[in-house]
Amino acid sequence: MADKETTGLEKTCRQDGCDEEGIECRLYAFGDDGEVAEVFEYYCIDHCHNNGYCYMCGLFWSGFEEFDFPQYHKVIVGMCPPCSEQTKYDAGELDELYEEDYVYDPYDFVMP
Repeated sequence: MADKETTGLEKTCRQDGCDEEGIECRLYAFGDDGEVAEVFEYYCIDHCHNNGYCYMCGLFWSGFEEFDFPQYHKVIVGMCPPCSEQTKYDAGELDELYEEDYVYDPYDFVMP
């Protein structure tokens, strides 16, 4: 298979053997100079979770227990906790008076 970056298919899923359209997946990392760097990759919905990304928001969540073991935390598989809760709320699965007690966003220091 040709290198996807040289063929103009850089927005296809990076998983070997997959030619599906990928969503933009973002990882924020600190560089040597202390600056925050954004790393962009593209994965299809089927391969996002296996590579550590939420398939709804595209943020890197691997390493968080709720993301890695969703069956024990009532989180929708493949979604981060905030996206899972929003989806459940939108579907009417959560009480109308439901309010999140805390903001659980590991990228809060990066995002405005």
